Amino acid sequence: MSSVSDRIALIEKWDSDLLMRAHLSILLEPTYEAIMETERALARIILLKSRIRRFTQLREFLAPRRVHELEVALARDLLRRKVLIWQIFPIRELPSEILTEIFRYVVRSFDNISDSMVQRQRLTWVCRQFREVALADGLLWNVVWFNDKAPWNRSLNFFYRAGVAPLDIRIDERPKKTDDIEDPPRFTFGQMNWLLDILLRKMATIRTLVIAVHDELPALAVLDKMRAAGPAPLLERFELYRTGPPYMWTKPLRASELPRLCDPIAICNGYTPKLRWLTLDGIVVDWEHLSFANLTVIDLKRMNMQLCPSTDTFREMLTKSKLTKLVCHAAGPRPDGTDLSRIKPVYLPHLQELHMGDMNLHYACVVVAGFNAPQLKSLTLANFVGSDYSTFFAWIRERFPDIKLLALYSVNLETNPESLGKTVRWLDSLRKLRILKLGNMRPLLLEALLADPREHRFIDPEKPDYAQEPTAVCPALEILKLHFQTPVTMQEVAPMLRLLTGRRAMGAPIRKTYVNKAFVELIKAEQVEALRDVTQVDVYDSHSLTQEEADIIGCSDEAIPRGARLQIMQH
Repeated sequence: MSSVSDRIALIEKWDSDLLMRAHLSILLEPTYEAIMETERALARIILLKSRIRRFTQLREFLAPRRVHELEVALARDLLRRKVLIWQIFPIRELPSEILTEIFRYVVRSFDNISDSMVQRQRLTWVCRQFREVALADGLLWNVVWFNDKAPWNRSLNFFYRAGVAPLDIRIDERPKKTDDIEDPPRFTFGQMNWLLDILLRKMATIRTLVIAVHDELPALAVLDKMRAAGPAPLLERFELYRTGPPYMWTKPLRASELPRLCDPIAICNGYTPKLRWLTLDGIVVDWEHLSFANLTVIDLKRMNMQLCPSTDTFREMLTKSKLTKLVCHAAGPRPDGTDLSRIKPVYLPHLQELHMGDMNLHYACVVVAGFNAPQLKSLTLANFVGSDYSTFFAWIRERFPDIKLLALYSVNLETNPESLGKTVRWLDSLRKLRILKLGNMRPLLLEALLADPREHRFIDPEKPDYAQEPTAVCPALEILKLHFQTPVTMQEVAPMLRLLTGRRAMGAPIRKTYVNKAFVELIKAEQVEALRDVTQVDVYDSHSLTQEEADIIGCSDEAIPRGARLQIMQH
């Protein structure tokens, strides 16, 4: 039985979209007999309208006193009237252009592209009129995800229905399902050539192209076909992932293909005037013939360093673009031996996000030395192993003073006083940090987060107060986001509890802690309660940002309609 407070709150929630969705989800599919009940429904609406008017008058008469039974009865009748009106709404009498706009809202209301694609098909199953209206609107079909089985009949139907509308296309290999006995087949060189021969006939209308394949040959086929297709005047976003082992040929090329595919290939012969998002993972291109002018996102991963862009070309990429996000994971400018002190940084006034990973200590310093980004809001460091990276922390100290979101995953730190001092001083410089994301946390990092920074600061005679305040590193830190890999052990959980209780004792408590499902499956109920004594605990979805993260870095897909976003991977 619901509580009194819940029943009172019903009067405030009866018109909520969430309540309506929940009610509609349990309704049975309409039948012909139900359609014939329109007159009865109209009579019930008139009766309910009269009851609602009487209840409202009585409620106003009794104000400010509130009668629980009256509140519940009024809310119930308001909801019943709303549902009845919804059921008999004459949607088939709407003009086609209004119905088309409603259909677009339907398919774009889903964040998940799979659900969005299913809803498009369902719209064509309702009746002949709905099918005709849906098929006539190219924008309803212009988001195409090739994740069905070859020869991709469903996806190609979507592709043809889109007509001349701007296309957002995603191609990747079908993941293994629970009922699959064997792994799904991977894309072959021939299949990719056959499919792209069809798709690139509309090269002039392709706005987004995201492709992920395991082997190198299909990935090279993509670049080769795009080169042959020529200019891409609308292409804004291009992502090409080779998910297999980097730096290796998986199969030998035929001799006739060597001249065409072994040298770096220019994307669409270098004519992509609107390209703003470029992601390359495990594959390289002709860097000298790349459109830089409108790039806002450069995402480079897992590349042979000898095939990366030269230092001069990389500087040109940074200088001519309008970067808001830069990702360098086992990739970046080709090292040329220049001394760190002689590298002239490029000024990047718009850069908000920086992701770095899988780099040795010296190369990480080289990459950061190449630019100056005073407006940087988000920094991610991942898989920094093999050295003591507290030296890197000392190198970047005070370079990015406005960081509000910091992610550290598998960053190696040696346990000694010198490393502790460097780490504490770097964290102490992050006075605006609000969100800290941690995975595979090293003991020294925990010690640094709980250290008294006054014991490690360099005293500046011109700033005597700086040595005294604040008394905790990262004083604005209020949100912790933890990633635990399965299986989780209590040895991994204990440091987190120590961090939370320690920060609270220091007067710098963590207001909210996000944990993933692996953690929730391990911890006991009484441990959850103990945890909630020091922080608010929420479970996060590993495939999406939390609201607080989105508030800081925004949404990189903002130019693509909701329900049409082709996010292929999260890093």
